[in-house]
Amino acid sequence: MPKIVNHDVYRDELAMKCFDLFARKGYSAVTMREIAWELKVSTGTLYHYFPNKMAILEHVFYLTAERDVADGVSRVEKFINPADRLKAFLEWVAELELHFADVLLITIDYHRQEGHDAGGLVASVVATYTDAVAFYVLPDRELSALVMTYLIGLITERIIIRENIDFASKADTLYRFVLKSLEGKGREPLATPAKTLKKAHKTTKKGKETEK
Repeated sequence: MPKIVNHDVYRDELAMKCFDLFARKGYSAVTMREIAWELKVSTGTLYHYFPNKMAILEHVFYLTAERDVADGVSRVEKFINPADRLKAFLEWVAELELHFADVLLITIDYHRQEGHDAGGLVASVVATYTDAVAFYVLPDRELSALVMTYLIGLITERIIIRENIDFASKADTLYRFVLKSLEGKGREPLATPAKTLKKAHKTTKKGKETEK
């Protein structure tokens, strides 16, 4: 009997293999032909699942955000208090810092090449993470957006000057600020802040014309 292929699953597998490729070589540096070669598939197979490189990255971002949110939720959902959830969330981000650094570098490279066409997708991905923080971690949408902005800046800064920036101490500063802000807004009583955090470290739109 011929092998039955689940095309949705196979499409996801191809896309996630591209995450490592884009992180290693850069989004702008590879062509569809090179992607097919790296994935060990024919260019015809690749074009069957994705019309162009932009469509691949859109799917990569969608899947990455979906899986990151599921993983993060599994780390915080056992806690009830927002302070405990925030602490667990920041520790999780610290542990996956290199992964999120790759996401940021790919995003910057993508935006540099695609220009205005990239803005909507990037905003949608950031909103996915922010919405998850607001729903599962902090009972405040404005503070959740601030947390995301701070973490994006912190990870970017550490990409540039890693040896001079301590993630744990910076995350602890954020942690304390957010707790004070929540208390100032009259939210439910919060746990006493830990002295330091543990140190560790669908939207799809049609892309441009099919790449040759």
